[in-house]
Amino acid sequence: MDDSKKTISSYRSKQAVDVYARKLLPERRPPLRMAFQRFLENLQPRAKILDIGCGTGKDVGYMRSQGYEAFGLDVSEGMVEAASRLHGDFFSCINILESDFNLSEKFDAVTAIAVLQHIPKSEIREIISGFRILLNDGGHLFIFTKCGDKNYWDYRLGPEHPRLMICYRLEELLGLIEGGGFECLEHQTFVLPRESRDEEWMTILARC
Repeated sequence: MDDSKKTISSYRSKQAVDVYARKLLPERRPPLRMAFQRFLENLQPRAKILDIGCGTGKDVGYMRSQGYEAFGLDVSEGMVEAASRLHGDFFSCINILESDFNLSEKFDAVTAIAVLQHIPKSEIREIISGFRILLNDGGHLFIFTKCGDKNYWDYRLGPEHPRLMICYRLEELLGLIEGGGFECLEHQTFVLPRESRDEEWMTILARC
């Protein structure tokens, strides 16, 4: 089993679904919370938003509570079932690594929160191009992902459920996003302390 399939398998596990289902409200450290709020402030009321890698739907639930028409996609059937149970029938099970992104509708914004760290670098250009396909002209993209030079395995779901964390340097990811037809509006990097290690993250807000 290759690294991507191992990570997908981990997110499809009952352990992962149980862990993420307990996180009913968006847990946002101040840098991420403020960046996410600025992203929402760039959108029109009732904007249509697609959350890719939605997990158990906490961000979709929050955005819908703020009046946005938010929907979610996830690779894990268990995550989608939990999201639908918790937040309503706004979710679909799709593996973006196998998708042509030709959905039946376009969106005003796409979010990818803690998703790109699981995308192989050999496929990241195609994924960013796919985000552009999903968006209306002038649509917004919000990214939150790992920042750094070295990839590593994360075992917080247990040793039997490893997840590969693929890290990007800020300038590297900005170049890929701009090359995919987006204009970067703002970006930041920050460190979040964890039990096992401090982790560097980045947020990017862009527009096509």
